[in-house]
This record gives sequence, C-alpha cells and structure tokens, in this order.
Amino acid sequence: MNRASGQGVYDAAMNAAQQRQVAALADYRRLARLRCDNGYTSYIEVLDAERSLFEAQMAYTQQQDVVLTSLIAICKAMGAGSTRGVAVGRTPDGSCKAAVCQESPAREEGAVPKPRLQHRFTEPME
Repeated sequence: MNRASGQGVYDAAMNAAQQRQVAALADYRRLARLRCDNGYTSYIEVLDAERSLFEAQMAYTQQQDVVLTSLIAICKAMGAGSTRGVAVGRTPDGSCKAAVCQESPAREEGAVPKPRLQHRFTEPME
C-alpha cells in the first residue's frame, strides 16, 4: 500500500470516528437535559454536554474543510481553471461524483465564441 492510499484510509477512519463522537455527544446532551429536567443533576452538566458537543462539531467541520480544500486543490491541479470548471459532490451512497465543464467551440468561422458549456460527467449525477 502506498502512502497516499494509506492516508485516505486514515482520513476515512478519522471521519467516521468524528461522526460517531458527534452522535454520542448529542445523545449525552439529550440525557443531561433529561436528568436536569427531572432534578437529578444541575444545569452545569447540560452546559458541559453542550460545550463538548459544540467542540466535536467544530472539529468535524474543520476536518471536512481540510478534505474539501484538498479536493479542490486536486481538481485545480488536474486542469480545472478559468475556462474549465469541476463540480464535485456526493451521491447518497457516499461515492464521489464530478462534472467537468469545457467551453464549446465557435459555430462560425471567425465568430467570437460564446461562453456556453458542454457537460461531460465522470459519474452519473442525480
């Protein structure tokens, strides 16, 4: 296994772990609220649960920012520029979909080309 694929596996595992952490802390916040409402604990525990959840959500969001920024850099390195655009998204099953757009050629000899786009999809988009 090369370094790049190993890093991808690590990133996917980190993403899944952060998603599980956010879900667990959301449940913890819900339970802390229930315990506080029924008089078993103070409101400070609810605040602590909300703080912990917020920090986990921020970490997850920052990790997603790094992943998406890297994906944009890769697309630019592969030739996406001012005359070409790449739209990237995720399908419901989590796989990547991308549309590469290119300017169409002029229709008449000597005419100035209009910025019309032709779309070529690497995977079907919904």
